[in-house]
Amino acid sequence: MEKKTANELDSSYESLIVQLLNESVNLIELISEQLTNKGSNYFLESLILTLRQLGWFFTNKSSPLLNESVLLVKQEKELIKKITNIRHGIAHRESPNNFLAPHFKLVGVLNFKNADVEIQYGENKLYLVKDILAINKKFRKIFSTSLKLPRLAKHPVWAMEESRLQIAEERLVSTLANPNKLIKNRWQF
Repeated sequence: MEKKTANELDSSYESLIVQLLNESVNLIELISEQLTNKGSNYFLESLILTLRQLGWFFTNKSSPLLNESVLLVKQEKELIKKITNIRHGIAHRESPNNFLAPHFKLVGVLNFKNADVEIQYGENKLYLVKDILAINKKFRKIFSTSLKLPRLAKHPVWAMEESRLQIAEERLVSTLANPNKLIKNRWQF
């Protein structure tokens, strides 16, 4: 990757961030539209992988945006650790991150409760709306206000993506308001 001044982000990092942010919007839309479909777990896993890559920019010592991690509170940093653990569980099915206890494996278990979806891999639990959508919003806010990405939020696509995210979140909240209907539709053959 080419070197820039301290205030500029390398173009390859910038394009990766734009790609990942766009992927997260697309995946959240797909999840909001197809949460009742049996294949929605694949969208959730892809979203977790995408969030892990976005989180790298705030957790890895070689990241050019590591200084932005000061904008994350303790709970958000813990959430990024859970996302990382789940990412390892997704990528390595034999990973200890997939085991709740010896001989008791939980991989992508969904539990519909409290108008949300609890997603569990081993001991790691995340909520779709409360955790995943919230950390995605936080990542977007940090990236969009970073001095190293001065044009990101000024691009016309940014406002459209924000609108798409809002619609997808509203759709999810509405869908999750009636978990009995959701579960019935999900397991219908």
